[in-house]
Amino acid sequence: SALDGTTPTGSISLSEGTTPLGSCTLSGGSCTVSRSDLGAGAHPLTVRYAGDTYRTASTASGSVTVGQATTTTYLSAASASIVYGGSTRFSVSVANNDSAALPTGSVTLAAGGTQIGSCTLAGGACDITAGSTLASGSYAVVATFAGSTNFAGSASSAMTLTVSAGTSTTFGSSPTTR
Repeated sequence: SALDGTTPTGSISLSEGTTPLGSCTLSGGSCTVSRSDLGAGAHPLTVRYAGDTYRTASTASGSVTVGQATTTTYLSAASASIVYGGSTRFSVSVANNDSAALPTGSVTLAAGGTQIGSCTLAGGACDITAGSTLASGSYAVVATFAGSTNFAGSASSAMTLTVSAGTSTTFGSSPTTR
């Protein structure tokens, strides 16, 4: 309240540079402008008070820094066991731990530390069909989300993929004498 004992009235507007971000009407001397769409990074803001009967208009500037949203990467496979030369479909989803916004960006899939595929997130998820280049053995497979402007990177827990040698059948013939 002011020295005259009255509570400020009127409106407040918020902008970033020349871009209006919102406004509100004072109630009890305060109001709130909420935004959920500011990207990660520093945002120089300007608040303008329109003034009222007892107070003149005024402007104040400041800055707010928005951090990247944290993420969690999940990995599953249609099959945890394949035959040498075969492949399986790996499903990757990346969750935003901080809001409902869906992460965007790319994911790499590695088996035993060697990249075996990649995909681009759509709706926070993507699929990779891979495994055909792996030799027989057991592999720790990890999906890694690289992160993007607004989302921090993350890696899934390792899952085991087993590639078996499979079986081969040799058909032969014996020479016949007539």
